[in-house]
Parts: sequence; C-alpha cells; structure tokens
Amino acid sequence: MKKIIYEIFGIVLISSILGLIYNQFSAKPLPLIRKPQKVEFVDDSLIVDLKRKTQESLKSVNTIKFDTQMKKDDINKPKDTIIKKENTEIASANKIEVPEHIKSNEDGFKFINYSQLKKYLNDPSFLIIDARNDIDYGNGHIENAINIDAYLMDQTEYFKQITMLPKDKILIIYCSGGNCDASEKLAKDILSFGFKNVLVYYGGWEEWKSKMK
Repeated sequence: MKKIIYEIFGIVLISSILGLIYNQFSAKPLPLIRKPQKVEFVDDSLIVDLKRKTQESLKSVNTIKFDTQMKKDDINKPKDTIIKKENTEIASANKIEVPEHIKSNEDGFKFINYSQLKKYLNDPSFLIIDARNDIDYGNGHIENAINIDAYLMDQTEYFKQITMLPKDKILIIYCSGGNCDASEKLAKDILSFGFKNVLVYYGGWEEWKSKMK
C-alpha cells in the first residue's frame, strides 16, 4: 500500500516539475503567484470629450438628413443617386474619431468607476449593457441596462445583438465585477465589429448593488 502511495506521489511530483519547466520556457509563461490587476480609470475630462464628439456627430447627421430632403435640385436626379449620396454623407458623419488618449488601452476600452457610471446613468448619450446571463440579469440589474450575454451559446444570435447596437452612443458594459470577465469579453467582441466608444464599469453589479443600499 505504501509503495502505491509513493508511486502516486512520485508521479505527481515529476508532473509538477515538468509543468513548471515547460511554463518557464514557454513564450508566455503564467505567473506562479497571481497579482491583483492594476486598474486605471478613465479621467472624467476624457468622457466629456467623447460625449461632446458623439453629440456633434448626431447634430451633423440630423443636419444632413434635413438638407438632403430640402435640396430641390436633387429632385430630378435618379432615385438611386440620391439614396447613395445621403447614405455616404450620413456614414461619414457617423464616424466618430476617438481621441488618442482613449485608444491608449491595449484592449481598446477604458475602465470607469462607480461615481462615473452614476453621473452618466440617465444620460441619453450612453447605453449601459449587462454582460451577464439572462437569469442573473432578471434577478437584478443596473437601471436602464439592456442585456447581452457575453457567453451566449447561440453565436449567431449573439453577434446579431452586437450588430444591432447603436454606433452613435457611448457603450458602458458591466458584469458581476471582481473576477468576472464577461464585460471585458463583450467589450472586445463589440470593438471587433468596428465600434469605437466602449467603456467597462469595473466594479460591476456587486459593487453597484452594495452602494445603492
């Protein structure tokens, strides 16, 4: 019996040593001791700057739509020419240039804190997205938040929900907070579809719930 125990112990020990050696010489070795993530929150002035650019874009789009309808010299032009021209102008106006300081995060998004989210909670320039599953969302969520499950099994539906998001709003994404990575996953997926204005509320639902009591 002791011999079997020693053999098992030896196998485990050798496997552990081989694993450590492999990790040490791999291209991206994993840290042996998990260090807390250093989070830097975006400065309020940058959010204001982003909001201003979004509002300017909306004004430009509305002006273009109005001007397009009022141009009498376009009446005699072929219908498809008018439509092409309007779509091109609106698409151009919808392109919001993100300031360089917003782009500094290697993942393409910035973190915000509780006070920042509370400040912009009811601002129409922002759209809040809960990245948890529909059950957790149904049990409680931040006011005005819509739900997109970052780990939805139906990938077709998942990507469809992302493509339906408005590009003229600043998106704020959250999940449970702490070790939950759903918000960051969803943020990266949204960015991959060409969205520019994405923020992540780091504290998540747990922090929000505790502070709202």
